[in-house]
Parts: sequence; structure tokens; C-alpha cells
Amino acid sequence: MKHFSIFFLLAVLSTALALSFPFHGLAQEGPQPAPGPFFEEEESEREEFVEPREIKDALRQLNDITRETQRVLKKAQKLTGFASEVSTLQGLLSDVNTHSNAIRNASGGTNQREALQDFYDTQLWDTLNEVRIKIEFPQELKNIERDLKRLEKLMGGKSFSIENVDVAVITAKVQEIKNAVSEAKAYFNEGNFEDAREALQVIHEGAHPGEMYGVVQQLSDIGKRLKSVKKEVRAGFYEVLSPVYEAVNEGDFREANMLLGDIGKDLWRLLDRAKGRSVKNEDIQER
Repeated sequence: MKHFSIFFLLAVLSTALALSFPFHGLAQEGPQPAPGPFFEEEESEREEFVEPREIKDALRQLNDITRETQRVLKKAQKLTGFASEVSTLQGLLSDVNTHSNAIRNASGGTNQREALQDFYDTQLWDTLNEVRIKIEFPQELKNIERDLKRLEKLMGGKSFSIENVDVAVITAKVQEIKNAVSEAKAYFNEGNFEDAREALQVIHEGAHPGEMYGVVQQLSDIGKRLKSVKKEVRAGFYEVLSPVYEAVNEGDFREANMLLGDIGKDLWRLLDRAKGRSVKNEDIQER
């Protein structure tokens, strides 16, 4: 019984020790299988997609640059002292052709994107504009000064009159244009072509003397024609023309010119009828 108790005690202790330390094989994880890939990575980068209309737009721009460059080149070749500009324009035509072929012949979206980006980075329009201003700006200034003289001569005539318009606005705008032309000339002679173009901003924003002359002449002629019609009929015409008068008084002669263009045909037809006193105010408003 005593021997049995000792063996029994050893067995219990052995069991307890075994339970307190897990088997080595269970303590470590077995080798794990490599996780299956959810996405197969491509050996090369994913092909970029380029919208067909972007390619079409780029080719259209290149065609526009070609057409405009050829126009300016033809002018430059007729003038003296522009050999450098002629060479630049000829080189520009060559560049346009290179980019056009590169875009047309590019295969795959990535190559197309690279060809397009090369075209964007070269900024061909900027190159053209820099040359164009050198060649065309002097003539543009001459045309502006010519139209200014015509306008001043018209307004200085003894019979000149214009209804419902503040003539002081026109006079002030003429002086503003003269100052702009003088400033543009100075910049151009210094070789500062960008500032020369900016100096004429007042003209580009709705006060070209050519448009001013057309508007003032038409309104003056209309006023003369209306002096021979009845007062109430004349008032109807003035009311219809009120947006034109408003645009002129705000110095926006481009808007005034467009408005006169929209109503011009009907306006003069009604003026012919008004001369015979056969037109009514309701007819004017309806037209």
C-alpha cells in the first residue's frame, strides 16, 4: 500500500507538469499557405484612357494655329525688317506638323497622353502671338487712329446732333482711347509687346473707335429722321432705342452696335413709314 501511494503520487505530479506545459508541436503554428492574390498585378502600368474628343480638340487647335501662322507669315514676308520673325513662323509650322503627326500616330492611351502633353507644354499659341503682335500691331494702331479722326470729324460737324445721349461720355472715351494709343506706342517702341497689347484693353472691351463711329453716325441719322415725325411717334422710337442709348451712356459701344444690328432692318423700314405718317406707336412697339 505504501509503494502504491508513492507511485500514485509520482503519476499525479507527472500529469500536472505535463498539463502545465503545452506540447511543443501545439505551441507553434504550422507553416501557413501563401494567401491567394485577389488582384493580379500587371507587369506594366495600366494603360491610360484618353477621350477621343480631347484628341480631336488638340488637332483642331493645331489646324487653327497652322491657318493663323500661314496668314501672319504671308504678311511678314511682304514687309521689310522681319527676317527673324519669318524664320520663327516657318519653324512654328514645322513644330505644328510634328505635333500633329505625333498625336495622330500615337497608339494606346499612354502614348497619346504623352503626345498631347508635349503639345500643351510647347505653348505654340504663345509663340505665334509674340510674333503676330510685332507684325500686326503697328497697322492696328494706324487703323485705330484713322477711326478716331473720322469720329472726331463727325462729332465736330456743324450739323452734328444726337438725341438721348450724353456727348460728354463719347468725348471722354475718345480721349481715353488716345491716351491708350500713346501708351501702347511707347511700350511697343521699347520692345514691351505684352504691355503694348494690354494698354489697348479699353478698346478690346467695347470701345473700338470704328464701332463708336458706326453707332454715333446711326444715332445721329436716326435723330435727324425723327425730327419730321409726330411727337408721340418719335417717343415710341426713343423708347425702343432706350437700350442702345443706355449702352452708349455706359461707354459700351460694342453692345450698342449689336443692339442696333438686331433691330436695324425693321427700324429703318419703320422710319420710312413714319415719314409718311402711316405708322402708329403700337406698330413700333410690336416691331
